[in-house]
Amino acid sequence: ELGDARQLDFPDSVFDTVTISWGIRNVRPFEEGLREMRRVLKVGGTLLVLESGQPENAFVRYGHQLYSRILPYIG
Repeated sequence: ELGDARQLDFPDSVFDTVTISWGIRNVRPFEEGLREMRRVLKVGGTLLVLESGQPENAFVRYGHQLYSRILPYIG
């Protein structure tokens, strides 16, 4: 079944946790998807987003690139 992350087919405040892995980059505008995920979360719930895109901020992007180079050696 297909769905739209910007219009989840669930009532408000029903989930303790919402997760998305390597998918938020495909939600445009992603703010609408995050807003919808927040809507279905219970108060105090947890939203977990796993993504590996390039950061826009130059300082953060430099740190990300450095981390990406050393990560294989850590693994």
